[in-house]
Amino acid sequence: MMRRSLRPALTVVATVVLLFSLSGYQVTSETASGRLLGRLAAAVIELDRWLPAHAEDLRLLAAEARGGSVTPAGLPVPIALPADAVAASDANGLRAMIVEATGAALRKDGLAAFRDDAGAGGSLGVQEPVRWTVALLGASAHTFWGTALLLSVVALVGFAAGLLLEGRPLLGPVSFGGGVAAAAAFAAWLLALAADQAFASAIDSEVALILRDGAWIGLRNGLAVGGAGLALLLLLGNGGDREAANRPLPVSAGPPGAPPE
Repeated sequence: MMRRSLRPALTVVATVVLLFSLSGYQVTSETASGRLLGRLAAAVIELDRWLPAHAEDLRLLAAEARGGSVTPAGLPVPIALPADAVAASDANGLRAMIVEATGAALRKDGLAAFRDDAGAGGSLGVQEPVRWTVALLGASAHTFWGTALLLSVVALVGFAAGLLLEGRPLLGPVSFGGGVAAAAAFAAWLLALAADQAFASAIDSEVALILRDGAWIGLRNGLAVGGAGLALLLLLGNGGDREAANRPLPVSAGPPGAPPE
């Protein structure tokens, strides 16, 4: 039988794990991870330098394609862009299309999306931050975090039910767990900001900014849970005080045989 003293601590741990899993699930969602991986691809390609030299060629190809698709040459991640949209877009629109398409390709295919000049699958060393960033933001990572989120919800519900059945408070451990998760996310956010300032490479800097954005989602989730739990604790505490104040005072007992006051 689980010791009673461990249930609050396990509830705190389960809350932290749940919030961490929720943040990972949100960061690796199709919209969020596609946007983050697109930014990473733009840094790898040096898109702001590459695009001005190739924008006109892309528009000429789009005019010839007549409703088909255009495949920009020379990119490490092969993508196909709708020809009509390319022909009608300005520089900012064309950049946004490339970022979105490369992000979607990296999320779907992972490292296999990279191709070298011969068309073979590109390879990145284990020490390359791009390799780990792509792996941690891909579709398979989203599946992992979804499973972790489900298991952590089940664990938290079980620990919470145990506390309630024992007549012990639940809001305190949950609020504390939210605070711990928020503190850890804030530390990661500060670390990412410091790394962004320290890195000279545009790719390493973008990886740090991706970590910063992921930590911000975790900070937001932790503050939401911790703040809501703390607000409920204060509200219930004030409500309890008002209830006690509104109770009628007990009738004082007089001497034996005296009539009640």
